Amino acid sequence: IWSKIIPVPWVGCWVWEGEQDRWGYGRVWWKGRKQMTHRVIYSVLRGRIYRTLDHTCVWPACCNPNHMKDVTQRKNNILPIQRRHADKYGIWVNV
Repeated sequence: IWSKIIPVPWVGCWVWEGEQDRWGYGRVWWKGRKQMTHRVIYSVLRGRIYRTLDHTCVWPACCNPNHMKDVTQRKNNILPIQRRHADKYGIWVNV
């Protein structure tokens, strides 16, 4: 797994260079099944995931656990709308 992660120092992202799904999320075989790379890395380095992971950096290929926030599914569905609204007005908020 680690050989396919490329660090991007100026933004802090760890970009997955292996297989990706059509939305750009990394996919990897782990414990006998294909899983999302950011979830595997998060669980290995941080522990159990209780809800849904939100990419605070908004880069689907990123698997840096420092860029993940454990949130509810409802919050994860609302965040992209809030980010688009903020970006439309030239204001970037890390929500």
